[in-house]
Amino acid sequence: MGYVYLVQPVVLVGTNRYKIGRSSQSNFNRLKAYLKGTRNLCIVDCDDDKYIEKNLIEHFNSKFKLIGGNEYFEGNELDMIYEFNQIVYETKTELKKRPETTWLKRFAYKGWIFTSFHKWYIDIEKHIAYQVQLDSYIPYGYFS
Repeated sequence: MGYVYLVQPVVLVGTNRYKIGRSSQSNFNRLKAYLKGTRNLCIVDCDDDKYIEKNLIEHFNSKFKLIGGNEYFEGNELDMIYEFNQIVYETKTELKKRPETTWLKRFAYKGWIFTSFHKWYIDIEKHIAYQVQLDSYIPYGYFS
């Protein structure tokens, strides 16, 4: 289990500039890598940190001014904390409504998987798995 976060790196303290980020590690080594004096505003654990961070970046781009890379934003601190928590909540709620696709991650990130009489198209990033009935037998593990 990873996490997403909203921080104000020590070099930005005293400004209205902040960074959003994520880590797939269950420990807090990523946050510990920031220099002493960095302000940790929000830290939320989540199962799909990459997808949630992607949603955060898209939303922040529409609400706040991008000032560096694709994760540094300028804006009102309270507004950013509110928007961060709102997007994380909405995305986690959305993910709970989707079918479980964890077992598919073992096989492919994106592409076709064939099993006995079924073909699956998998796009883990979008949490989509389509099952298609095949007309003939294709050996398990065959990839096109």
